[in-house]
Amino acid sequence: MWIALTGGMTGKGGKTISRGDYGEAKPGDDILFSPEGSSRPGLIIISVQTEKQPLTITPVTIDPGGVMADASDRNTTLLIALNNLAITDITSSGEEENWRVGKPEKIAMQAGEVRWIKPGVHKLKNVKSTKSELITIEW
Repeated sequence: MWIALTGGMTGKGGKTISRGDYGEAKPGDDILFSPEGSSRPGLIIISVQTEKQPLTITPVTIDPGGVMADASDRNTTLLIALNNLAITDITSSGEEENWRVGKPEKIAMQAGEVRWIKPGVHKLKNVKSTKSELITIEW
């Protein structure tokens, strides 16, 4: 699987690749990314080790002061920052009628950084004055 951290690229077949686009490449597939101009393509390549559970891939934009509630309720989730961001993560655990709310955790990430968040129900709040853009991949 690949995820574009930058735009301004052309993919296989002449398709324009924008920041946040993603796709799948199976073993033996040829993939080609050509940057426009002199820039280098910004890509993250993820090697999925098991296909027993499908991935849920979600592009996310959180406005300044905005909240993404229930960011994950299933399993471990990988966050991939598309821009520099600062968010707080409040995790709730337990059964829905008896949720235990955890302490807010501050998360600061630079564009291209990745971070795992543990299973549970998450509320991600953007604490910056600009939009936070990320991709979540949930196993």
